[in-house]
This record gives sequence, C-alpha cells and structure tokens, in this order.
Amino acid sequence: MLCVSRLQIEKRVELCVSAMAVARQAAERNGLTLRTFVAKLEAFDYGQSQWDLVLFSWMGPMPQPLADRVQASLKPGGVVVVEGMQSWFGDNGLLRVFAPFRVLHYEDVVAPSDFFNRTEMRVSRLCAERP
Repeated sequence: MLCVSRLQIEKRVELCVSAMAVARQAAERNGLTLRTFVAKLEAFDYGQSQWDLVLFSWMGPMPQPLADRVQASLKPGGVVVVEGMQSWFGDNGLLRVFAPFRVLHYEDVVAPSDFFNRTEMRVSRLCAERP
C-alpha cells in the first residue's frame, strides 16, 4: 500500500523489505521523500484526512472496515487506487466498499496478473475520488 501527501511519498506499508528498498531508490532518483516501515494492514494507522492518494496493488481482499479506514484517511478530493484478483472482492465488490466515492475508472477484466506467474485471471481495478 502506498500513501501520498502533497505529491511527496510519505508512508509505504509493505511486507516485502526488498520491495521497500526498490521503492526508496526510485523515490530518491525522482527527488521524492519516502519513509518506509513494516506493518500489517490492519495495524497501520491511516490517520484522518491526510493523504492525497492511497494505492493497494495486489494486497489481498478489501473488507469494509479496512475500506472505511482508507476512506477516512483521504483528504477531500483524494484518490484511492485498488488492483487485485477479482475473487478477493467479488462481483462489483470494490464498487460496494467505496460506494461514497466518485468512480473515475473501474474494470473487471481477464488479464495477466502482476503475480502468480503472470497467469491470466479476472482482475478488478478501481480508481475513485473521495468527495
């Protein structure tokens, strides 16, 4: 998961330490500030109305309590982006858990996954803006 404030990367929650190192190097090359730490999604303090962007890329299911915390953490006009295996969310599941948001893009497609040996599967993608 990636949280962005004022177009500077502020926090990144990631269980893979090597991926965090790659993210830090990329941020440095692009002149961005990046603070990293390891935490479980359910234990992370998302805060209130502080992020411009929250990104979940292949992080697993999005239960309503987690979606509610993410929604509260975004500033008005902030954007959430979610991508993952459709079976994690169910049919239109991302649209349900982010129902108060304005949907900028949504798709449920068969595509090669970013993981699972690039196996083709149903993938859900959502980009939505907090009102």
